[in-house]
Amino acid sequence: MKILIIEDEALLAEGLRTLLELRGFEVETVSDGENGAEYAESGSYDLLILDVMMPGLDGFSLARRVRARRVATPILMLTARGGVQDRIEGLNAGADYYLTKPFDNRELLACAHTARCRLRVEEKRGLPFQTYWLRRRKGLAAGAVIGALILAVLSQQIWCVQAEGLQTITRRELDAACREIGLVPGAWKSAVDPLQAEQQLMLRFPNVSWLTVNTQGSAAYIKLSEGVEKPDMDAWKRPGNVKAAAAGQILRVEVFEGEALVSEGDAVTADQLLISGVVEDTFGNVTLRHAAGRIFASTVREFTAEVPMTETVKEETGAVLTRRCAEVFSLRLPLTLAAEPGAGWERASVRTVLRANGVELPVAWLEETWAQTIERERILTPEEAL
Repeated sequence: MKILIIEDEALLAEGLRTLLELRGFEVETVSDGENGAEYAESGSYDLLILDVMMPGLDGFSLARRVRARRVATPILMLTARGGVQDRIEGLNAGADYYLTKPFDNRELLACAHTARCRLRVEEKRGLPFQTYWLRRRKGLAAGAVIGALILAVLSQQIWCVQAEGLQTITRRELDAACREIGLVPGAWKSAVDPLQAEQQLMLRFPNVSWLTVNTQGSAAYIKLSEGVEKPDMDAWKRPGNVKAAAAGQILRVEVFEGEALVSEGDAVTADQLLISGVVEDTFGNVTLRHAAGRIFASTVREFTAEVPMTETVKEETGAVLTRRCAEVFSLRLPLTLAAEPGAGWERASVRTVLRANGVELPVAWLEETWAQTIERERILTPEEAL
């Protein structure tokens, strides 16, 4: 067992050292509080014997410093101050034993032997120790349990609907179609049939070549490819002719199907037959075809247009109204008390959707800015009118 004695009286320190070494203890001595604190903070001793009255750092301050460094070594204080208040101060400072001078050597040895058998907790491990602080914070634990339950319920719902491949179809049109079939944020995933949703969306958008609906986690993903509208092939199967839309002079003739009845340089009138769909072969057989070709001609056209010399413009008066609200799933929670203004106001809105790991969350922040406007007539110059 290793003991550190911090005592400024050399004779007393040497006497204690001799007494303890004769009993088999390993003893080291330090004559001042500052150096003694450095030795004590190492934690390599089984007992610290401190003198209270020392120059510089006294025994009480040294004990507080050692305990502040979380050193659990037992402390025995030796002092001539035997008052009750002194003993209380020493014990509050972190001392385990308190002996007043003069003291009986047997009492000192008894304290040393007791310190030898003292148990110290060096480390605590395991869930019970890690969660011990929650016992005094039952509200926090209950909140964590309730939050986990809410998250488990919300994870069974669709939080967002993301679309990819939109070209001519707007996101507003797609959202309206999804609302009709129940594919909206807040819908239960068990109530959404991806195959049925695909079929219903394909019926609402005939120009879509292919469309898929997949659910992953709490998000629904719509991928589609818009195709070209199918031409009316029946019209090309019916016999027909090519006529002139207006009078003019032929510049070039390109015939794809049928027989040309005009040539370059010919003058034609409106509704004159240019390419005939009646084709006669060398044997005199006649077939009816759908005439097709390109006719280039120079023509003269006249038209008139009325251009107003005034226009109605809107000017802002400077009055601005801001409205904010939070959206959770399909529920809108107003955050301002201002009502929506009536006519004479124009709205500009910014919708910010929260994201996590690239996935939209069912929470959004909507800010609307309303600006008051008035209409007035403005006279245009001839250049502006044209």
